Amino acid sequence: MATVAYTCCGDKGTTRLITGREITKDEPRAAAYGDVDELNSFVGQARAKNKNNEIENILNFVQDKLFQLCSDVAAPVEDKIKINIKRISDADVKAIENFTNELNEQLPEIKNFIIFGNSELAAMLNVCRAVSRRAERKIVRLAKTEDVNEAALRFANRLSSLLFVMARHVTKIENKKEMLWKSN
Repeated sequence: MATVAYTCCGDKGTTRLITGREITKDEPRAAAYGDVDELNSFVGQARAKNKNNEIENILNFVQDKLFQLCSDVAAPVEDKIKINIKRISDADVKAIENFTNELNEQLPEIKNFIIFGNSELAAMLNVCRAVSRRAERKIVRLAKTEDVNEAALRFANRLSSLLFVMARHVTKIENKKEMLWKSN
């Protein structure tokens, strides 16, 4: 027998955190981990379109860490209840930085905004970048009122840079020309 996909517990606009604490679905914490979950869905869509092994490995890492980030954000640091989750670490932040640096070294310098659209995958990665920035803003907003893992904040900040560089890298490996925005 399949597990039921709904609990009816949220019918009045509340949800339970991993610690058991009940919050409303529009609170900053739920909004933050909801945006991380949405980002993970978009990254999955990009993975489904991707055909490059190097990009696949990075996207697999990113998706794994997004599940971890979602749990990290959903589990308040200040709660006294013992919870057994693996939080985002400094090593995770360093890994994102390393991926970004390795890909960026292979790209020409840019001095203009890039208009993504010559490559479907690059455009998808750019959507991921924008959603990543929104998720970061929600985590920052949460951190104004509650303790948030500092490594999770840094990870969210670095992730949008990685996604941007990946979009540029995909454009390059697909032999597409970057469209640069030129102001009038």
